[in-house]
Amino acid sequence: MAHDKDLTREITIPENAESTHLRTFINGWGEANPSDANGRRCAEWCYRTHKIKINGADTFYHYLGPLNCESNPVNNQDPGNWKANRAGWCPGMEIPLRVDNFTTSMAGNSFNLEYELEDWVSDGTKDAFYPISTFVVVKSNTVINRPIVVD
Repeated sequence: MAHDKDLTREITIPENAESTHLRTFINGWGEANPSDANGRRCAEWCYRTHKIKINGADTFYHYLGPLNCESNPVNNQDPGNWKANRAGWCPGMEIPLRVDNFTTSMAGNSFNLEYELEDWVSDGTKDAFYPISTFVVVKSNTVINRPIVVD
């Protein structure tokens, strides 16, 4: 589904950063009509790959695929359909953490970060969405200022 949200941010990393990485949590909720080519309804059920672009280049990938929901330890959801695989999560489980490590510390650098969702189709009769949180984590053995994020 196309959207009109600007998911690009400019990030400036402190000069004394020793390492930088991203921590992302993604969840899919709702079922859009019609189903995709595999008979799944997005966003909750469609297996998709999201991208994080750094300075316009595809850099990190997040695959939202099956996680074997039938083995979920939180399984007393009767009645319900907790056994069926959702796109990257299962009912009752923690949302998986995705960690993306930069190959350099990024110290003193600024870069554009854009979160790109894989498109899907909706006829508008049902609501479906992805709650997404991405955090920039900077580590150092000296006191640092927080990274600067500009919308």
